[in-house]
Amino acid sequence: MATKTIPSATEFACDIPLPKGFRSQDILSFHARDVTALSEEVRDTRLRKAVVLKGIPCQISIDFFTKHATVQLHCDGRAALTEAELIGLGQRLLGLHFDTQKFEKKYAKDPHLGRLVQRQAGLNIAMVPTVFEALVWAITGQQITVSFAIQLRRRLIELTNIRHSQGLVCHPDAQAVAKLDADQLGELKFSRAKSATILRIAQLVLSGELRLDSPTSNGDAPASAQDYAALSEQLLAIKGVGPWTVNYAMMRGAGYADCSLHGDVVVRSALQNLLGAQEKISEAEAKAWLENYAPWRSLVAAHLWASKTLQA
Repeated sequence: MATKTIPSATEFACDIPLPKGFRSQDILSFHARDVTALSEEVRDTRLRKAVVLKGIPCQISIDFFTKHATVQLHCDGRAALTEAELIGLGQRLLGLHFDTQKFEKKYAKDPHLGRLVQRQAGLNIAMVPTVFEALVWAITGQQITVSFAIQLRRRLIELTNIRHSQGLVCHPDAQAVAKLDADQLGELKFSRAKSATILRIAQLVLSGELRLDSPTSNGDAPASAQDYAALSEQLLAIKGVGPWTVNYAMMRGAGYADCSLHGDVVVRSALQNLLGAQEKISEAEAKAWLENYAPWRSLVAAHLWASKTLQA
């Protein structure tokens, strides 16, 4: 794949092939959760999302067709991106780092997952452009409802107000978040603990002490087990970051296929339904059950979420 730098990304466009049975609606629905369409807008089969790339406000547009998706990028300045990075961004948002076909072939006749996988064939995992965005969302959503987490996310985006010229407002990058303080986040109704954790991560990224880059940044490959282990160790050392936060962020932000979401309430509830258990499934029980499906636990979580008609 070419890796030349594109002088101006404002005219960049490419077609990305989609696997057979690709469910574009899963991607569209995930990005349509905030009905105000402040940072993401979904209309029919088109997604527009504002992102900060190398400090520059950009808008990525994805139009879905039967066999391919057309990706366009418009930057308000020269972001000095490579062609591989831009294609990788499109592949990331399409969730193409997850080999859903291989997963479905392996588990189509599984005694537990089989009927679920067959009924939800083509299900994929929507991703966000950066691990930082995924981390902020995971921390924001800890122990609150999805609807309230969406409100908090919207308020953060409004506060930093990184506006793209075509109208959408970008989710802030680490540099923008690091300029905030706990009082400002508190006024948005972030708890003190969440505020401290989000600000600490932003400051660590800005200082270079915490690197959230992954191979997906260049479109080459999803995060490996080595990437996962190294980043997990760093993140778990930060107060307010636990295993669920790490696994969620690595799944949504880095495309790691073997994230164990045993700490997720919806995953455990769906697993209880799947197994026909009368008692609630504990975290320990869910973790042990999910270990049977390594290294595909991210996709197992996606299927469990979908069975509850809810994606966190």
